[in-house]
Amino acid sequence: MSLRKPNLKAVILTCALSVVLLACSDENGIVNPDNELGLISLGTSQVNGVRIELAGPEQMGAGYSPLKVKLTEAASGRPLSAAQVTVVPMMNMGDHSHSAPSEPGLYDVDTGVYDNPVVFLMPGTWVLEVSYATNDGKEGMATFTVDVGQGHCVTLIGDDEERYFLSLVAPLDPSVGKQDIEFTVHGRESMMSFPPIEDFTVEIEPSMPAMGHGSPDNEQPVHQSDGHYVGKVNFIMTGAWRVDVRLKRGEQVVAQAAFDLLVK
Repeated sequence: MSLRKPNLKAVILTCALSVVLLACSDENGIVNPDNELGLISLGTSQVNGVRIELAGPEQMGAGYSPLKVKLTEAASGRPLSAAQVTVVPMMNMGDHSHSAPSEPGLYDVDTGVYDNPVVFLMPGTWVLEVSYATNDGKEGMATFTVDVGQGHCVTLIGDDEERYFLSLVAPLDPSVGKQDIEFTVHGRESMMSFPPIEDFTVEIEPSMPAMGHGSPDNEQPVHQSDGHYVGKVNFIMTGAWRVDVRLKRGEQVVAQAAFDLLVK
C-alpha cells in the first residue's frame, strides 16, 4: 500500500515532552513508591469536605494524557467510589478560550482512583477543572494548572472541510518487534465540544525513510470505543521510523498525516 504525502494543513507535533511538577503526594495519595505508571501528583485541593488529588504522567505533552483523580473524605480519609468525576481542560488564548477532548471518569476498584484521560490539543499552559458530584448531593470543583510540552498530536483539516484531532496513544517509547499501536480521533462541534469520531477506517504504513523500506505483518487499526482505534505495528529494526496514517470513509481519503518515532 502506498500513501500520499501528508496533508500540508496537518500540524505535526512530535518533539520532546516536558512537564511542570506542581506538587508532591503523600504516602496515602495516588502516587506511591510502587508506582509503575510514571505518574506524578499534579496537586491536591479540598472542596466541601472532599480532598481531590490529581495525578498525571511525569512527561506530559500535547496529545492523549491518562489523568487520574482520587477523592477522599477530608475528615475520615474514606475513599469516595461512587461519584461522578469530570476533568475539563481549558486554554486561554487571550481573545478567546477553548477546551479539549476528555473522557468520562471511570472508577478503578483495584487502584481506588478515577481514570479521566484528556487530549491536550497543543503545547502551552492548561487549566484543568476537576469536578465531582456524589450520590448524597455533595459537589465541588478544583482547578489545577499544568504546562504541556510538545507531543504526538495532529490537527487536520479534512477533505470534507471538517477539523479533526488525531493523537498517538501508543507506542510512545517503541521497541523492536510487533506491538500495539493506538490512536484517538476527535472532531470539533464548538470550542467546548470535541466528540469522538467512530466511523473512520484507519490505515497505517510504517517505513524507514532513510533506509527505503517498510515492514511486514502490520495489522490495521480498528475502532474499539470512544474514538480509540487499535492495531499492530511491526518495527523490524532500531532507528528512525515514520508511521503514515490515513483516515477514510469508504474508499474516500478524508485526511492523512504522519508520526515520526525513534525505535530503540
